[in-house]
Parts: sequence; structure tokens; C-alpha cells
Amino acid sequence: MGFIHLNAASYPSPIILAAKKLSIVLEGVARQLYLLLEDQVIRLSWRICDWLEARRIQRLTGPNAETSELRSWETPKMTDQEYANNSNSND
Repeated sequence: MGFIHLNAASYPSPIILAAKKLSIVLEGVARQLYLLLEDQVIRLSWRICDWLEARRIQRLTGPNAETSELRSWETPKMTDQEYANNSNSND
């Protein structure tokens, strides 16, 4: 049986091992912070959209309503009969 000679240089130093472990931990922390911030940004953007929509509705329905702000998709839809009448008149 022979002895196995291990070179000390083949072992990583404790500093390198600690740095690798620290980088893994920091990567996990950074990932969690990113997800938390992403969630907060999404929530904030939804709150802003809700606030803007409430303000728009208030302008449209309040005492000084601005009806010119109604958009085309907010106009009443044609009934099936109206649609049929319009398509027949174009023939």
C-alpha cells in the first residue's frame, strides 16, 4: 500500500470557502430583495391606476362632468337588431 500524498495547494483556503458561502448567501438575499421590490412596485402601480380611474370617473359623473372625455369603447354597444339594420343598409 502506498501513501497518497496530497498537495496543500489542492485544498481551497478557508478564505475562499467563506467567500463562496458568502456569495451564495448574498445572492439569495439579493434575489429576495428583488422579488419584494418587484411586488411593491406592482402594488403601487395598481394603486395609482385605481386612483387615476377614480379621478376620471369623478370628472365624468361629478357636478361639472366633462362628457367630451368619454371614449369610443365607452359608448353604448349596438344591439343585434341595430347591427343587422346597419349591415343591410350598406348592401
